[in-house]
Amino acid sequence: MLGRQCLFALGVLACFLGLSCGSDDPASDEAGAVSGEPATMTAPKAEEPVAEDEAFWRPGVADPGVNVLPTGRLVTPAGDLVGVASFPMDVAVSPDGATAVVSTARKPTVHVIDVATGTVREYQNIPHAFSGLMFHPDGDRFFLSGGASHKIHEFTLAGGLITQERIFSVDNMPSGLALSPDGLTLYAACYMGKRLAEIDLASGLETASYPVHLFPYDVVLSNSGRYAFVSNHGADSVSVLDLNAGGAEIETVPVGVHPEMMAMSPDGTRLYVANADSDDVSVIDTASYNTVDVYPLHLTPDDRTGASPVAVEVSADGSRLYVTSSSLNSVDILNAATGDVLGRLPTGWYPTNACLDEANGRLFVTNGKGVGSAGLGLYDQWQGSLSIIDLPTAPELADYTIQVEDNARFSQTFFDLSGDIASPIPTEEGTPSEVIKHVIFILRENKLSIRFSASWKAWRPIRAC
Repeated sequence: MLGRQCLFALGVLACFLGLSCGSDDPASDEAGAVSGEPATMTAPKAEEPVAEDEAFWRPGVADPGVNVLPTGRLVTPAGDLVGVASFPMDVAVSPDGATAVVSTARKPTVHVIDVATGTVREYQNIPHAFSGLMFHPDGDRFFLSGGASHKIHEFTLAGGLITQERIFSVDNMPSGLALSPDGLTLYAACYMGKRLAEIDLASGLETASYPVHLFPYDVVLSNSGRYAFVSNHGADSVSVLDLNAGGAEIETVPVGVHPEMMAMSPDGTRLYVANADSDDVSVIDTASYNTVDVYPLHLTPDDRTGASPVAVEVSADGSRLYVTSSSLNSVDILNAATGDVLGRLPTGWYPTNACLDEANGRLFVTNGKGVGSAGLGLYDQWQGSLSIIDLPTAPELADYTIQVEDNARFSQTFFDLSGDIASPIPTEEGTPSEVIKHVIFILRENKLSIRFSASWKAWRPIRAC
């Protein structure tokens, strides 16, 4: 939803260009056309809106822990931040909770983080990285998808340091990963190959390939290990494969738009699917292979602000979901049975994934764009971050939720529009303008737009669009 200051700017632009912004009197319009003079807009006599002080905040640090984004929003990340390379994509935590590993995509790197001190203990560069990172249950090694390198990396962990042990060749851009219950077989969704790859960990070789649909993104196994569920990012569906029957697809379950990461309930009866572009979570019954519920993630039922859920975690008792909402800059906590949003945790800019360490009372969140781009140039120079958040009490969650909502609506508070305002833009959403007939919307390519808006010398409220 566009902020009101953005609509105000567009209205002024439309009227300035004289795009049919004449009065409602046809005679007046005709007179202007005959005389060669442009038709004039008649507006009610009223006061100009006055900008609040916050409207003039430039992108960057506004206060300790408060950062202004070039998009006209704030980020106030909860917990502790650990800086990592540009655009972290995934995070995994060792079974003992002592070590977190983070993979970054813009500058492909694997970071080893000491959780107790919140510091990067070690990092290693890799050719490419994508979504897909998980520890072996033994805790002595982890696997990382190499994306466009068509590799999967196996690292061992000992004494808090890592060693690259093996590299598995897997074509078609491996993404999400899953391990068989016995820990002997690794499965990888191959994003560019419409397939699921099976890797024997003893030999390190790919032993089978199972067809699925367009852009498979993530894979989750049933508790028994017999069935594989694959999210098809390009087909808005989840494929159900029977691994005991040669990987045959026994069902294709329709879900929301662009499904990404998934999570299984502890009892194995429900699969939760984060649908990035329909702003909701699909709930699949694993017995009937039907979508039995859909949980929307908008700020309010009438609010169309995008949430872009990209990942989901489930609590150990199955009662709560932790949904990473990239466009809200939050992790949303839901009642798993009803879908009610219990609260939201503020993160950095564009969270991409999360890992729940409930045994130690922590949530780890990768923030793709850190806390902002001010003064940092192009994407590859932006710093990502990892949030380490203590699981909140009920009062803390209530306060965090207010922060998330205020941050998302920050640019909508730049003007006091409660009175009789001299503006061609209606102050109530959905009310048509009485004078504006056409609007030109100029959209710059995202990378350049964000870079330039972060370095503008003269910051004005309407530029928060």
